[in-house]
Amino acid sequence: MGRRAGVSSVQNQIRGKRQAAGLSQQELARRCGLTRQAMNAIEADHYIPNTVVALRIARALGCRVEELFRLSEERPRVEAEWLGEAPLDDTEHTRIRLARVGDRILAHPLIGPTAFTAADGLTVPVKPAPHPDTASPPSVTVDLLIDAQLPEHTVVVLGCDPALALLVAHLAWRYPAFRLEWVPKSSLAALRMLGRGEAHAAGTHLWDPESGEYNLPYVRRELASRRLVVVTLSRWQQGLIVAHGNPPGAADTAMAGSGWRSVGGV
Repeated sequence: MGRRAGVSSVQNQIRGKRQAAGLSQQELARRCGLTRQAMNAIEADHYIPNTVVALRIARALGCRVEELFRLSEERPRVEAEWLGEAPLDDTEHTRIRLARVGDRILAHPLIGPTAFTAADGLTVPVKPAPHPDTASPPSVTVDLLIDAQLPEHTVVVLGCDPALALLVAHLAWRYPAFRLEWVPKSSLAALRMLGRGEAHAAGTHLWDPESGEYNLPYVRRELASRRLVVVTLSRWQQGLIVAHGNPPGAADTAMAGSGWRSVGGV
């Protein structure tokens, strides 16, 4: 039928045309091969119909598609939760990336390794409204630069491994309808943000000297009440480059190999 739009950049005149033609919503839906619920969603700008459906509606109403739909003059806006480590500068436009995690739309500022990433939108320079829960992130208004559906199809992974940027590029080629968003965070911070519902997955490489294990002891401590899947994403070896002959036994202190895992909520 079309795509769900949280904030639509397309406005339609279907209701007025339908009423002028003396048709009920049910009758127009029947003529177009749709349900009444679908027609109601289209009229209310909750769905943008695909080309075939738009042509059917125009034919049923005896007009052109251009008479039914037009682009909004204003840039669409959304409300999101600010997840920047620093307070939001309410006097400047801040470049951000957006993603839906559960029932929340989250705004990550583009700083550090992601500073030159294309932005999803710009924060509106007004004083952010306080969140009802003072322990929760403040709410910000964002002018969208992208299709409103992209944050709905975004998976957020946290971690400090720069190889995640390679995974982002690979998945963009393999699954173009979806997006993986890497937000650089330390391993422990990533686990805790995952526990607060601020990401879909967290990359960790945490060594526990008491158990002699990587990652799992921290997952059990930090996310004891969560259902999780732990997946080994990659492994690497570390070492020391020393002069020929290994003077004076420096290579004997070379670092042991380490493991890296990603943790994702189910």
